Amino acid sequence: MDYEQQLKEIVRSEDWLMELLRTVRTLGLHDWYIAAGAIRNTVWDRLHGFTHTPLQDVDVVYFTRSDLRSSTDTQYEALLEKKQATVTWNVFNQARAHLRSPGREPARCTEDGVKYWPETPTCVGVRLETDDSLTILAPWELRDLFALVIRPIPEPFLSKELYQKRQAKKKWKEKWPQLTYVN
Repeated sequence: MDYEQQLKEIVRSEDWLMELLRTVRTLGLHDWYIAAGAIRNTVWDRLHGFTHTPLQDVDVVYFTRSDLRSSTDTQYEALLEKKQATVTWNVFNQARAHLRSPGREPARCTEDGVKYWPETPTCVGVRLETDDSLTILAPWELRDLFALVIRPIPEPFLSKELYQKRQAKKKWKEKWPQLTYVN
């Protein structure tokens, strides 16, 4: 079975995650995904034989050039919180991502923003389509995610400093001992 199909099966088997995907879908955002930790941690939990590890937040990414106000993201977070009050939502329009990193090219789509996230297994997202099919976002593929490898994204996107800070802060190997770091 290929990694994309495995990811879809894992996501579909997690009722809590499917419910979050249905909730985000109601917003009608363009090019949206639940991404990063909600997806990465779910796969790592499954591969370690763990039940669902509580999340600090759920990252929702989308893309629209027509509204670059951060207040819009805050409004979406409030709408999601009304529907799922037990979840801490983090919504971010990837069309604004270049404003956080001077010198970075503006994104043309959500994937262009996500591919700058520090490590390859974090650069993954899932969207629930209107026909209930799942769309996978993985600019650096899914191999590292399923191999339990934490690798920095490739040059020229890489910020080694940010990658190293996240390794020290996140302490993922303490939660998922089969992980391997690549520097």
